[in-house]
Amino acid sequence: ITYDASGNPAVVASGTSGHFLKSQGADTVPVFAAAGGGKIGQVVTTSSDSTFNTNSSTPVDLYTVDITPSASSSTILLTVSINWSSLTHNLYGFGRFVRDSTAIGIGSNGTNRQVCSSSYQNADADSEYKMNTSTMTYIDSPSSTSAITYRFQIWINSGGATFTVNYTGIDIDVNYIGRAISTMTAMEILA
Repeated sequence: ITYDASGNPAVVASGTSGHFLKSQGADTVPVFAAAGGGKIGQVVTTSSDSTFNTNSSTPVDLYTVDITPSASSSTILLTVSINWSSLTHNLYGFGRFVRDSTAIGIGSNGTNRQVCSSSYQNADADSEYKMNTSTMTYIDSPSSTSAITYRFQIWINSGGATFTVNYTGIDIDVNYIGRAISTMTAMEILA
């Protein structure tokens, strides 16, 4: 039973299959409505099984995806999955999300700390024979309907070592050494 603004009993009209009962506020008869928000508007992804390496101590682009949100109220769900290793142990690697030219989804700053979305340490003996998988997720609110370029960048703490992606540091052709794939995806979540 529901009531209108005058306090009289009121009938709720029949709804459409799959709709839900939506309140319109105090003293107003509820209505059936379609569910809204949380739907995926579009998905843009890139993946590569190509090998990549860097010994840069400044961030370099590993992957980029371009997406144009359909509404300024949309959020963008970013995911990246990286298989990484290094040519030598005692390498400290870092990764971060970037929207156009602005780093996003990163930790807070410290005097000597690297500000990143994820970090990688290859400190074990024989670590150059292993790959590690890191998966990161971040939800961005760009408040825009303009084209956006999202990047995932990687770098190391100092020059001299080599950071490898999709292959082990010791990349020999034997059955106990792997090659892998890494992926970056941007999904528009409609409000």
